[in-house]
Amino acid sequence: MDTREALLGALERGMDGVEMDVQLTQDSVLVAFHDLDLAEKTACEGPINSHTWDQLKNCTDEERNGDTYPIVRLDSLLLEATTKFPKAEFTFDIKLNTKGEWWPYLHAFTNAISKLAMHPEAKNRIVIECQTKDFLQLMHDEALEIPLFLYGSEPQLAIELATELGCTGI
Repeated sequence: MDTREALLGALERGMDGVEMDVQLTQDSVLVAFHDLDLAEKTACEGPINSHTWDQLKNCTDEERNGDTYPIVRLDSLLLEATTKFPKAEFTFDIKLNTKGEWWPYLHAFTNAISKLAMHPEAKNRIVIECQTKDFLQLMHDEALEIPLFLYGSEPQLAIELATELGCTGI
């Protein structure tokens, strides 16, 4: 999950797109990683956003079968994937996890996604899904061209909130 091999492998097998868990490093690099603490799957510790990309380069994602995979940097993965698979779509499941200041973190996350989405090869091929109202509202206000989906557990509340936020769907 969230490895280069899994994501590109799905596209190589004919999938129309892939969904990946996305987090932000301390120096505003987007990476694909699910767990909120690195210690759950790597020899490193702490949340992704407490490390710079250079610090994370050597933290490998350890799968249950004993294989290890480097943490995936999204800009390089997307460049490779969009070149090889010109019709593929990419859903970013946003994992927000900070012990720092909330709004500066959300702004940095939004800016990093907007910058990546402006790349000519990625334009109109990224979809955002998130559970957090603050983030979705900020994305709606600052990056109108990116479709937003609310990830909710209560259908009626999710529909109401998604409508209020101007989301594409739930």
